[in-house]
Amino acid sequence: MITTIWKRAGAPILWIPILILAALIGVRIVFSTTLASAADPGSFDEAKIHQATADRLARSALLMLRRTNPPMPVDFQLCAEQLRLALTLDPDNPYILRRMREALYSAGDLDGFNEATRRLARLEPEDTVLQLAVVSGRIASIQNADDRLTAYERLLSPAGASIDDSVRSRLAFDAALLAQEQGDSDRFVSLLTLATQLDSTNKQAAARAADYFLALEDDPQGRVEILANLILADPLDPSAHMNLAREFLRHGATHAGERFLNHAVALSRLQGLQQDEGTLLQRYALQWLHEGGQSVLDDLDEMESVQRYIIDQQHKALEEAGEDPEQASVFKQDPLVERIRLVIASAEGREDLAERSLLNIEKNIHDIIVEAQDSLESDDPPDIKKVERTVTDLLVQSLYLRLWSGGQIDKAEGTIKQLVKLQGDRQVKPEAIERFRGWVAARRGEREIAERLLRPQAEDEPFAMLGLGVAAEMVDDRRGAILEYAKVALMEPGSLIGVWAQKRLERLLGSTLSQTPKAITMERLAKSLPQTIDRMVEGPASYLVMHSDLVSMEIDRLGRVLLRLSVRNVGPIPVAVGERA
Repeated sequence: MITTIWKRAGAPILWIPILILAALIGVRIVFSTTLASAADPGSFDEAKIHQATADRLARSALLMLRRTNPPMPVDFQLCAEQLRLALTLDPDNPYILRRMREALYSAGDLDGFNEATRRLARLEPEDTVLQLAVVSGRIASIQNADDRLTAYERLLSPAGASIDDSVRSRLAFDAALLAQEQGDSDRFVSLLTLATQLDSTNKQAAARAADYFLALEDDPQGRVEILANLILADPLDPSAHMNLAREFLRHGATHAGERFLNHAVALSRLQGLQQDEGTLLQRYALQWLHEGGQSVLDDLDEMESVQRYIIDQQHKALEEAGEDPEQASVFKQDPLVERIRLVIASAEGREDLAERSLLNIEKNIHDIIVEAQDSLESDDPPDIKKVERTVTDLLVQSLYLRLWSGGQIDKAEGTIKQLVKLQGDRQVKPEAIERFRGWVAARRGEREIAERLLRPQAEDEPFAMLGLGVAAEMVDDRRGAILEYAKVALMEPGSLIGVWAQKRLERLLGSTLSQTPKAITMERLAKSLPQTIDRMVEGPASYLVMHSDLVSMEIDRLGRVLLRLSVRNVGPIPVAVGERA
């Protein structure tokens, strides 16, 4: 044993503590056994003394590793060797063997890691992750790619039926990737399909299948089914829910889109992630579409009321403490909130509210521009190009909102002249300038000019198409406005610009629009997806049950206190519980 350890050590002096420890273990075991027998021959047995000593030795090794920051490969090797010593006292201890296996991997000792894996698999034959690691290791040792594929397919044939399906699914996926590397597309598709069929929780296979088949699939129903399979592989992945939401929204299935969009947001929050501005705008747009503009406006007002209340409480607390209440934060209008309020008000003909929101937005943008320009004169000025780009972006944003709402058209023209004069990195694209000029013409009722400037861009630019609808509406061409707004609503279903167009369209028609046949089909398909998914998003209690109990109620002075912890899936959908190792 000592010779083996000494050969493995790159720097022999590092191993002196372990050699001394090995000698002391032998002395301690002999001394403890003799002492225990003399005191009370029936009180202890040698196996329990060995187990207790192994536990102490393993704990010491792991604590020493945790105190090393950062641990180097040699530290992991030292830890592994001390754990190996512990296993000489308690060879069938799976906990110590697992920790040794992990330490060997981190030390870069792959031969030792593979041997520990095989040993652990013999101790715990029901562990499918270990089964996979053992089988994959054996196949990886085959040098020829064709021979490896043959080995995979032998295990995937009826001859390997005794292997757990979750293991065979991962083997099929590895074989599929190997077939793809060999350029065998038919074999790749066949093996990839088999991987998803053997185990629906194989997320890697489901994701690769989604990437491959989505590129070939044009049918909306087929695409939804592919993306739904990805959710079934991992119902707690926010990106899977977001991708399905976007697919539903793309076809006008706004109720289904909202359902899965809310799932994605809820799961992101559980992971401590904040929703981005685009997602927030999308959610308010869908709420506006389904519940009406007043519902959104009420929610925005309530949110601001809460913020004002919190600030008032901070002021009062400072006053009661005899401190300056001005130290508390000051309420500021959120530009995003005001933008939503402005868009809703302009679409629904609430001119007073739209004007007030536009003034708030203008003030906010002005303050940001002044602050950015003042920063250039500070002792530590920021990058001037970055500041100039920020100012340009704010000017463009204010221009969009003025034109969209129909307020301050004279100021909009002035901003366009400002943007035309910008050069270099700050320069706005010529087509954007044309689009803005077309909108000014539309708002002034100059339809011919608007048509000339906006029509060339309208095929793939929804804001240009929206401007054509406004131009028609401004000259009382009801039919023309309906046609253009309908195009935008169909091009951008469920988005802020799409809902704005739909609300203007409904005002002109005097009735609420129905969903298209394609959207209805998609909504029906969404309802067929299990409601269990919704409950799983709300919390783990709906699908997971955790239970713990003592392995043995009889514990002596040297006995272990073992706790068995079990996690059981009580939901109808299989859930992946960890990564492959």
